[in-house]
Amino acid sequence: MKYRGEFLTGVVSILVGLLMAVPVFAADPDTAPEAKSMEKMQVTSTRTQKKADLAPASVSVITKEDMEVMQINTIDEALRYEKGVYLDRPGGLGDALPATTMRGLPGDERSLVMVDGIPVNDPYSSLVPYNMIDPNAISQIEVVLGPGSALFGGNAVGGSVNLITKDPKELEAGGRLGCGTYNNQKAGAWVGDKVGERFTYRITMDWEAQEGYPTQLVTKTTKAGAATGISGGNEINYSVIAGTDQVAKRWVVGDKGDKNSERYGGTLRTTWKTTDTGKLTFMFMGGSHTYEYDAPHSYISDGNDFIFSGVVEAGSGQVTSKVNPKDFLAGKGAREYYAPSLKYEETFGNVDVTTKLAWQKRESWYTSLSGASSSETYYSAKGQYVASEDNEYMAEIQGDYAFNWMRKHVLTAGLFYKQGTFEQETTRLRYYQDEDSTWGGVVDLTEGDTTFLAPFLQVEWSLHDKVTLYTGARIDWWWAKNGKSGDPKNLAILEDKDKSAVSPRVSMVWEPVKDSTYVRASVAQAFKPPTIYDLFRTWYGSTGTLYKSNPDLDPETMWNYEVGVDQYLLNRKIKLGGTFIFSQIQDLITNYYEAPKVAKKTNVGKVDIIGFEADARVYPTDWMQFFVNYGRYESEIKEYELDKTVEGHSLLEFPRDLVKLGTDFRFWKFQYSIFGQYFGKTYWEDDNSYTDEETYMGYYPHWEWDTKLTFNATDKVHASVAVNNVFDEGEYWGGSVKAGQTVYGEIRFEM
Repeated sequence: MKYRGEFLTGVVSILVGLLMAVPVFAADPDTAPEAKSMEKMQVTSTRTQKKADLAPASVSVITKEDMEVMQINTIDEALRYEKGVYLDRPGGLGDALPATTMRGLPGDERSLVMVDGIPVNDPYSSLVPYNMIDPNAISQIEVVLGPGSALFGGNAVGGSVNLITKDPKELEAGGRLGCGTYNNQKAGAWVGDKVGERFTYRITMDWEAQEGYPTQLVTKTTKAGAATGISGGNEINYSVIAGTDQVAKRWVVGDKGDKNSERYGGTLRTTWKTTDTGKLTFMFMGGSHTYEYDAPHSYISDGNDFIFSGVVEAGSGQVTSKVNPKDFLAGKGAREYYAPSLKYEETFGNVDVTTKLAWQKRESWYTSLSGASSSETYYSAKGQYVASEDNEYMAEIQGDYAFNWMRKHVLTAGLFYKQGTFEQETTRLRYYQDEDSTWGGVVDLTEGDTTFLAPFLQVEWSLHDKVTLYTGARIDWWWAKNGKSGDPKNLAILEDKDKSAVSPRVSMVWEPVKDSTYVRASVAQAFKPPTIYDLFRTWYGSTGTLYKSNPDLDPETMWNYEVGVDQYLLNRKIKLGGTFIFSQIQDLITNYYEAPKVAKKTNVGKVDIIGFEADARVYPTDWMQFFVNYGRYESEIKEYELDKTVEGHSLLEFPRDLVKLGTDFRFWKFQYSIFGQYFGKTYWEDDNSYTDEETYMGYYPHWEWDTKLTFNATDKVHASVAVNNVFDEGEYWGGSVKAGQTVYGEIRFEM
């Protein structure tokens, strides 16, 4: 199922050889690039322009140059080597719902993602349209770990990510063409210019397609039984047995077919300098993502042909449970995203004013096998068509006032408004692979609206040349209403919900040694409201599990306490950092199983997380850098009234230990990079049953290594080859078959 061959071995050997030979190729001082500066600017941690070193939070900045040394096909992949960030995308481009989580908090609904300061988490389930954001449009990524609700409201619990676009300063144009494993094909282009003294434009486009591989296995339990004449398949470590460290086995009888996918993304950005101090920016961002499965593969045979039904001999007097054609089937789906926005910036005396207006529209659909009988096949099965649409409207005004009161201080104040609407309809399909074969009208409906109104205030107090204090808070008034769910003939009208949350923050930055030592400490509260999905969506999963909404959910809140130190050495060629974290979460939203196949959204009483983060970055020469970072996150459920048995256990689906390290260097016309990441112990079951063995339905500790070699033929033409997961570690991850070792080649050119 995975790409193999002498080509991969040869590529890896060449890259390793280059790494070993690097001392021989010390850069010629006349051609060596300038040393990369650690002095990077950011805006996300304070809503004002500030050096990253002086930010009152743990901040990292990923530049365009940083992104080019990695192999990035979708923009979330630029985050995978960041401290405290866990990227959950085991299936590559085929993943319709990739997630980015931070600081031990599972679920990307607890991480805020923005584009130029505009939140892009959707109102239905807080998912982020990573597959539809054009990487060519992003010039910088700012990652802020820890609560950001005092400035940005809900979702900013574990951290915030801000994707920054840019204005061209002169004519720029270029493109890229690439291909790789699983017939991955990619093309992108961009053009921009400054026209006169007042107008700029930039247009980007990106396309990618992949034929894919089987991401979903078909497995069966086994029991004692007589020979059946049907053989084939293989045994697999399926999951950990509850309450033990032992592995439950299953028999693999096939897969659900190669998962194909395709995506588009594009942006249009224009700016008009209306006055000497004013600027109007228009931005349009859009894209789409589709996926589908080819015909499934059976691994079992009756001696004459591969078949899709029957009872299979599983060795040692064992047979499988009955295999049915429906077991091999999986649906298809698509998503589209449209996001126009306007931003106006103007200065009035000592006050900088920024206003934003944005509209985001998301449309999606998928097919499922609901309603199909067990004997129906890939070519005949009935199904369901689930179509959704959400619209989100946002307005914000912010003012930054610099004032003198013994020293210079900055007051930031503003007002944020957002309204989101969601509607989802389910209809029957005559054939589950044909989304146009609907019949009989709507059989299930979900609707709901959310509204936020939030004033925010922050004061940056310059107490001393070396000490800056930040105090601030945001009040979010939140309404969820018009909830409807169920059969339109017997529609449940759900109770409206309204709450408010105050999110204060007090933080301090101390610079005892100028440009060398930075100490920061903060106390902050964050909150995350329940989503429309949590409150109003009740549905049946493909295995028959009933997932129940809960309109009585309370918002999650979290108090976070942290202290950190950054130290530069040797004229800022070495940076060392460390941060201690203690978080107390109240009313964490999760699924509670009322019965074996009935899950309901509920609030967990209390959860504590104790964390430690460390990082180092070294620039030993003008042509080389090295980094390593480590995060450890110990979580404990302190109080859960509905299920006392899980008290004392850890949260699920976030590695307890995360290690990332890498290096990149340049010699002559080459640039080489190699990055590694370690995923530590990760729980899958509520009772924290765990095994170090690799299982299909679970996680296991392992390293993954990625590498990339770029040849800069000229300043404008670059050719590269990249190998991800070089040593092919981790065949399964959380119920998915991973992409394994992949190779990708690309030509990038500029004008």
